[in-house]
Amino acid sequence: PMKPDVLQLKALSPQLEAGLEAAYAVHRPYRAADPDALIAKVAGKVRAVVTGGDLGVPAALWDRLPALEIVAVHGVGLDKVDTDLAAARGIAVTTTPGVLTQDVAELAIGLWLSLSRRMMTADRYVREGRWPRGERLPLARRAGGRKVGILGLGQIGRAIAAMAAPFAGEIAYHSRRPVEGGPYAYHASPQALAAAVDVLFLITPGDAGMLVDAGVLKALGTDGLMINVAR
Repeated sequence: PMKPDVLQLKALSPQLEAGLEAAYAVHRPYRAADPDALIAKVAGKVRAVVTGGDLGVPAALWDRLPALEIVAVHGVGLDKVDTDLAAARGIAVTTTPGVLTQDVAELAIGLWLSLSRRMMTADRYVREGRWPRGERLPLARRAGGRKVGILGLGQIGRAIAAMAAPFAGEIAYHSRRPVEGGPYAYHASPQALAAAVDVLFLITPGDAGMLVDAGVLKALGTDGLMINVAR
């Protein structure tokens, strides 16, 4: 039988691409000498689009794919997928939630510890030969006992909070709405949260708007730390 036609909009790992090729007829405009011509040639029979959260589906592409049935996002971001349009046309949209939750949380905690303990600064200090010259390296700060704020208590935000708990003196959060039954203190705005904590983790979707402005940074203070792992 003929393999269903798939339009792959961005590169994936060799293993994932091999899996796609085994089951589908895969068309990759980003590798074509003339991407637009390739899309025009296959557009009428493409039943699926494979993309990433950072790319989504370009607005001009929807009307060119009359047979489209599903948009598969490799990642969790739907910021650049017109989900209302997809719903109106009966097109399914899928993501891969949970796959990288722990990884992003670990990265966030690692950045916090590194920033608190000046690990990157100390690494440069040694590599630049400043140690044998006797140059003074400023003391680092303890991570333990700090008040931690999570701006965006979604799946990844909760994982960060859980990993931060052994270090944190307190954990608080702000999200679009309070999380029912959550064990952490809720603050009504990003600025209120920043004023209450020493360390602010930013983990929100890309369509959340400008959440961290000058007022939030001022509330966090010159001794505060902000770890941005948001899109």
